[in-house]
Amino acid sequence: MPYVFLRLIPLLLFFAFYHPTQAQRYLVLSKVNKPRKQIIFNEGETIRFRLKGERFFTSASILGLGNDEIRFHYYRIKLDEIEEIDIRNKNFTIFNFKNWSGIFLVAGPLFLVIDQFNQTAIMNESFRVSSETATISGAFVATGLLLRVIGKKRWKCNKKKHRMQILDFRVK
Repeated sequence: MPYVFLRLIPLLLFFAFYHPTQAQRYLVLSKVNKPRKQIIFNEGETIRFRLKGERFFTSASILGLGNDEIRFHYYRIKLDEIEEIDIRNKNFTIFNFKNWSGIFLVAGPLFLVIDQFNQTAIMNESFRVSSETATISGAFVATGLLLRVIGKKRWKCNKKKHRMQILDFRVK
């Protein structure tokens, strides 16, 4: 009798850990010569894009990805119809300009406040801003503003430099 239960344990474990999965498709934006720099959009994400011949951007949530089309709530768009994609909210590099610009913009005034607290509360000196503190704080703020201006905001869909494709990860 116990031998029968021992034979059923692998079968029970198989059914306990069996989880049916579905293939995942991704919209991948990459540079032709630099495949490591990729921007990936999943199904369910919101994408902001501009179609060829239009002057405005459209924002929509991706419901599905076909072989060469993106399915939205009420319409479908072929990949060839998209001229430009807004990538301001996507992290595609280690040095993301948007995140670092925010850090520098906060670090500038914070350095000034911490230095003033150190002078007044710890050293019992009068309230005055030294030129070194103002220079360092201003450099932080200027760096943050410069990074905000430099940051890439749009991805243009031209075939020579950039590649836009739908990748399908299926287990065969």
